[in-house]
Amino acid sequence: YGGTLPSEVKGVEGEIENIYSILLNVDHLINIVEGFAESKVDNSSADTNVFSFLKKTLKDVSTNLGGINEFDLDLDKRVNEWRVIDRNFYDPEKVSGDKYLTLDLVGLGSLVTDFKLETKISGDLLGKAIDSTLFASGNDDLRPVMSGVFFQVSNDKSCFVATDAHKLVKYVRNDINSDNAIEFIVPNKPLNILKSILPDNKEDVRVLYNNTNAIFSFSTFTMICRLIDGKFPNYEAVIPKENPNVLEIDRLQLLNSTKRASIFSSKTTNQVKFEIKGNLLKISAEDLDFNNKAEETLECNYNGDDIAIGFNSRFIVEMLNNLSSEIVQIELSSPNRACLLYTSDAADEEDSVDLGGRRI
Repeated sequence: YGGTLPSEVKGVEGEIENIYSILLNVDHLINIVEGFAESKVDNSSADTNVFSFLKKTLKDVSTNLGGINEFDLDLDKRVNEWRVIDRNFYDPEKVSGDKYLTLDLVGLGSLVTDFKLETKISGDLLGKAIDSTLFASGNDDLRPVMSGVFFQVSNDKSCFVATDAHKLVKYVRNDINSDNAIEFIVPNKPLNILKSILPDNKEDVRVLYNNTNAIFSFSTFTMICRLIDGKFPNYEAVIPKENPNVLEIDRLQLLNSTKRASIFSSKTTNQVKFEIKGNLLKISAEDLDFNNKAEETLECNYNGDDIAIGFNSRFIVEMLNNLSSEIVQIELSSPNRACLLYTSDAADEEDSVDLGGRRI
């Protein structure tokens, strides 16, 4: 807050020398108004939309502040300020400009034009990257940097990473690159909106970003979103590097067997047990409280020592549901360390999922 209104303005309690001056960041409006996703920033329609949102918000604020009932908004683009003109209390023609209640847009230009880094990503590839990672992101307010997808684009490849501290997904594309190194975190909500409107063809999506915002522009759509402020965790440090035990199995068989076994698992832990011996994988679950138990055996290709490891069935099902290849590869080291669930559909892409394991 800052600034003043003219001392002539009178409120309920009498003369007021310093009434609230509102500092309004238009980024917050963009985040809370979903309809702004369909407005364009390269013509006058954007100004009209932003004006409407600001005016509605200011009316809500004025109701709670009291004293300001009706006002006009005037945008001075030379200084990037909105001027609130309250015609009930004073004549703006008789008041000098510095006495207006002004709203700093915190850089109108920075929202629309001040984007120093740019790249282009094919719409179908961007949509697949979002679909492959978004489900693994968290929603913990205490860990905001995990409440989105980490975009990391370099000159030779790109990585899209999401985690909720229980599972981690790293999606790598060798056919998406940029001359400049790009790193930012996009929140879950804008990504959900974006994936619903992305083209399913190879139309390029123009991606621009600065320190606080990102723009995704294609066809008749332009979406501006606020980025998550913070440093994404060092995900490479938690991905196990040495995994001598390698299992290959049909994805749908593993998915369906895990679903069936999980019905009989403990409702507290949702734990299922994977026991691998030779080329056989036994999936079992048990609920001691209700004396329920299930076992199922699948054929697989396995290279390594016999091992028994436990997983949360919800995580396994969620991961397998979001993979698309027919065959998945599970790399393990020991029963008390995380394992790596891996798939490769083509030479240009790679899915890897980090899952926590439990000693049985």
